Amino acid sequence: MSDPLFKDLTKLIGKSLRLDTAQTEGITEETSLESLDITSLELVEILMTIEEEYDLNIDVDAVEARDTLNTVGDLIELGKQHGLGASADSIC
Repeated sequence: MSDPLFKDLTKLIGKSLRLDTAQTEGITEETSLESLDITSLELVEILMTIEEEYDLNIDVDAVEARDTLNTVGDLIELGKQHGLGASADSIC
């Protein structure tokens, strides 16, 4: 996939979860967050890192995030709703 936002966010997820390169490269938009064993705390940390790296305010609490973000694609879509992807700079 050539979407720079997808690549940046999968690198961020891989780094946050301490995944090796092969595991990170295996992530697709359809990959479920559950299959990556992302806890609620890790999900909030990933969202906070996205906010920090892209200077955003993503107004989603932990419960809402856990209930609405099921796949990597959902996470990317949330980022796009907050303006990511138009001119995404590399974060990793």
